[in-house]
Parts: sequence; C-alpha cells; structure tokens
Amino acid sequence: MSELKYPSLPRRVEEGVMLHCHTWPFKLIEQNLDKIAGAGFNSIQVSPIQKIRKPFSSEVNPLPTGPWYLLYQPVSFKRIGNYKLGAQAKFKSLCAAAHERGIKIIVDVVLNHIADTGVHVEKDEQLDKDLQDRDLYHNIGTITDYNIGREITQGMIYTLPDLMTQNQIVQDMHANFLNKCIDLGADGFRFDAAKHIETDTHEDSDKGYSGDYWTDVLNQLKDRDKLYLVGEVLHGNYYNPEAYMEHFDITASSFAQKLRDAFSKKNLWCIGEDWDTLNGLPKDKSLAYIENHDDYEHRQVPYLDKYEDRIAANVYLIARNGFATRVLDRYEDDIWDDPRIKAINHFHNAVIGLEENHTVLSQTTVKIERGKKAVVIVNIGKDDFYFNESNDKTNLEDGTYTDNSFYKKKYPQITIEVKDNRLIGRIPSKSIFIANQT
Repeated sequence: MSELKYPSLPRRVEEGVMLHCHTWPFKLIEQNLDKIAGAGFNSIQVSPIQKIRKPFSSEVNPLPTGPWYLLYQPVSFKRIGNYKLGAQAKFKSLCAAAHERGIKIIVDVVLNHIADTGVHVEKDEQLDKDLQDRDLYHNIGTITDYNIGREITQGMIYTLPDLMTQNQIVQDMHANFLNKCIDLGADGFRFDAAKHIETDTHEDSDKGYSGDYWTDVLNQLKDRDKLYLVGEVLHGNYYNPEAYMEHFDITASSFAQKLRDAFSKKNLWCIGEDWDTLNGLPKDKSLAYIENHDDYEHRQVPYLDKYEDRIAANVYLIARNGFATRVLDRYEDDIWDDPRIKAINHFHNAVIGLEENHTVLSQTTVKIERGKKAVVIVNIGKDDFYFNESNDKTNLEDGTYTDNSFYKKKYPQITIEVKDNRLIGRIPSKSIFIANQT
C-alpha cells in the first residue's frame, strides 16, 4: 500500500470514529473526503447501495427521488447503485479515494426484506427475476407482537416481503452480493434489521424457525477477518443479543436512548459510572452512538433537538474508551464539521487504549480522563462549574491543561491546573473542555 495521506487515522474501524453519511450521494462523500479525514474520522457508513424501488407518485414531494426510506426497500441483490446515491462506478471510485486517505467504507445493507411496490412478488417487474419466486419468502404476515421471536424473525416489517433466510438460495444470493460489494472496495457492513433474521442459538435455539443464516453467509465472505461487521439489534422485549454477538458487533441502542435522555433533560446523574447500567453489552462488541438515522427521521423520544445538546453528547461519547463510535450527520447542520467534533476526534485518536477514569461531577458536568495526561470535561449547565474539595480528585499528572476546542468562545481560552492529584479552576457554563498532553 502506498503512503497514506492521513497516517494519524486509526487503521481499525472500531478504534476510530465513524461518520454516518445518511443519504449522501457517493460523489458528495468523495468530494469531502479530505475534510472528513482532516476532521479525524477513520470510517464512513454509507446508506444502502442496492437498486431500490421507484417512488410512488405520492412520494415525490419535496424530493423527486422520493423519501429517505426508499433506500431501505431493495429490489435487487445483483445490481449495485441507485438513483439516490449514484451508480456502481461512483461507489467504486469513492472506495478507492477513501482508501488513499486511510478511510474505511462501511455499507449499510438490507438483507431481511425487499421493497413493497404494491405488486405481488410473482408479478413485480421491478424485482430481479430471481426474487420473483414466492417460495423465497416467509408467509406469516406482518409482525403484530414484538415479544415473540417467531414473529420478529419470520414476519414482515409493515408490508415489506420478508425473505426466507433459512433458504440456501437466499443465503447464497446474499453472500454473492456482499462479496461483490467487497470486490468494489467495501470494508465492512452494517446489517439493517439484523434482529429480524433468525439465529440458531440462545433464545432461538431448537425453535422451529431457527436457522444458520448468519453462520452460512458470513463464512462465505472474502477477507472476513479484515471486515468490520455490525448488526442493527435494537434493545427490546425480544432481544437475544448473545446470539448476534457471536457473529458481529451490535448496536448499543439503549445506551443511545439514555444518553439522549440525560443530555436533553440536563441530568447527567442518570449516566452513572457503570457502562453496564446503561447498556448491558460488552464494550468490545458494541457500536455506540447518540442517534441513528431512524432516531432522527422518526424524531424518537427522547429527541435531542438542540444542536448544542448534540455537540455535548457526541463529545462525551467520543471521549470514552472501549467501544466503536459513530456520529450521524443530519441534513440541516453538518455536525461532523464542527470544530469541537474535530477536536474530540483527534483527542480520541491520540488516546487509543489509555485507561478511562469517568466521573459525573454534578447534575450538569461530567469528566472523562484518559491515562495521566488527557481529559475532557463537559458542562451543559447554565452556571459555571468550580472545582472544590468534594470534586477535585484526579489521576492526571501535575501541570497546566489548556482547552483546544475552539468555537464561538464567550470566555478566554480555558485552563485548569493539576497539583497533588487535585484539579484547580472552573469550567464556564455550557462549555466543553478538551485537553491532551500525551
């Protein structure tokens, strides 16, 4: 491999920070690769690249290409590229350009179901011929009870035909599609609706609907040990996370919900000190985020509507250690390009593997130390935060620590002192402090 343009980016996806370019066309992502790499992101999640159904006439406003959710309604597992993101050649070009900069491309893929075009699959001319066989689909109807494993894994999400993923024809079709993506440059996959595809262990063990889909498909992948794989396995009454973690990382959705709740309600006490109270998953098998595209598009409650709240929450998340991390780009604000996100990304990349000391200092202030020379403090309150005898203990080495996150400063550049394992100074209201002396 030739010398990378951005050698400081972590080589492994899970060690760095991923940018979720929700609905970005391939061309737009490629045009911004230098800015994205310069902002410290080492991977990009692209929206589904499969051929998708045509929009109904009722769906063409305000966009003539239809709403975002059409990207999650594929009509092919052979054809790559669609009218919302761009052609296959553009995807291949994006991957090559990203690799020159040390950025990995993670593809969001829809394997559980196909599009609902309003036509029975046997007569649906939008579908590839090999998808027009009724025997390739489950037939129990729409999911009505999300407490029942059989319904979740065999039933339809709304009216989307659910593929019979126990069928070897379906499994081979999917493996061939994923390998085609790899040949074009994909470095990994995010499996949409992964919980809706059955397993054959743990809660699915010895069930009439259990199957070897994940084992069979993933064992067919080229260079599997070099790929980053993560499944959308949302927390719920029927969960079965252990089965999916045998195959890939899974989404820390309950962690995201509780962080949105904490930052929107200005009550960081509910974060606590223990990862397990928030998530219940092993850190090294988790993809953590503040919001995913569904949370944003559906305005999930709790919902971080304010930009500054999302900045603070993402800075907190990225400062932490031990799990893969992803930032969603919304249409309206390009949070990824904010100087504070850039600063925390570079902090994150510089302290990989350093021990974490996580402390909630007050209802509105939290501190994350990494090793002996790096610290992030987030104050989301209306008042300044002062260190005193009750909250000033630290593992940091003695010295002066200076904030390096510059954005619309109300105050002079913040500094804090460390002396004899105690912090001295204040963090202004609604401020973020990021300092690294490593």
